[in-house]
Amino acid sequence: MCHDPQTVARRHFVVTPYEPDGDQLRPQLPDTCPVEAQDGQSCRLFQDHFRARKTGPAFALCVMRCRTHAIGFTLYPPGYTPWGRKPWVCEGVVAKGEDEVEDNAEWFRNTYFEATLDAAQGVFWPREKTSDSDFAIPSDLTQECHLSRAIRLLGINQEPSLREIFAQLFYIPGQILHDAAGIIEQAPNRADLGRAVCTVLEAIPSTLTRVFESLAICGAAVGLWPPLHVWRPALHRLLPRPFPAGETQAAVITA
Repeated sequence: MCHDPQTVARRHFVVTPYEPDGDQLRPQLPDTCPVEAQDGQSCRLFQDHFRARKTGPAFALCVMRCRTHAIGFTLYPPGYTPWGRKPWVCEGVVAKGEDEVEDNAEWFRNTYFEATLDAAQGVFWPREKTSDSDFAIPSDLTQECHLSRAIRLLGINQEPSLREIFAQLFYIPGQILHDAAGIIEQAPNRADLGRAVCTVLEAIPSTLTRVFESLAICGAAVGLWPPLHVWRPALHRLLPRPFPAGETQAAVITA
């Protein structure tokens, strides 16, 4: 599902590590909310409840509220984004060494990029209509939607100057994104679209340990979810992670 950028901007996206606590996973709790940095008022935070989900992480997510700023926000584990049924990156997989994975794109197996990987291999999801509650059976329309979202998320459909910024975030040569954009502009079939996107995924270096943060930053820039904030326990700070385009950011969101 794609969301209106103005609606997305009013929400909050906070990522924090979850750690084992007995037979449950508990988050490391931030001591400020995403609004605190804007007005400097001290936050009064409390854990409101844990929200079980039918899809996404296989454990309940903590929902916090701030009495000072009258907001609530969910704490997401690394890899997951708001409204996400699957992760964008499987936690830990991108920390592998150069010689452990022959195809970097395969890091993204069992994530939202599964649709891209399958399309690139000529595997097309079935057209059968399934019930709204049956998330386990993918559909043809779902594959098309996920593939389209991957193109947006990686910045392939952006203007050339903005593609350069996306490329810098992923530590890849800008020419790779430009070449993928040239293929997509020709409106190829789904298999060719998948292969074009896979050339980008394959270029992301295995030494890049913060692939998820780069994806989350770019996804916020194109309006897929709210701007990212990351709780850094070692620094004891909730850090905003904005798209590094400065005054061009609005142009990305409306693209």
